[in-house]
Amino acid sequence: MKITNSENPIMTVKRRKLKPYHVRSVELRFKGYKYAQICEAINREFGTNIKVQTLRWWFMSNGILDDECYKYMRREAGKMNPVWLDIL
Repeated sequence: MKITNSENPIMTVKRRKLKPYHVRSVELRFKGYKYAQICEAINREFGTNIKVQTLRWWFMSNGILDDECYKYMRREAGKMNPVWLDIL
């Protein structure tokens, strides 16, 4: 049985092309910034009006940045120490 967006919108999120502010959000989150700090930086750098709650939704399980954050973490951890790739 396949769950569609109309049946459960939280379970399936439509993947879309990431904007530059999405990528920057992942970078800042990896560096340990809090959601409010990321929101402030993104709004200042890109002239957007993104709310903190929206940012939280992006990083939630199955959110638009969930997979992207994991991929970025693997890539950066691999640069620091290739042994980490076996763990992650």
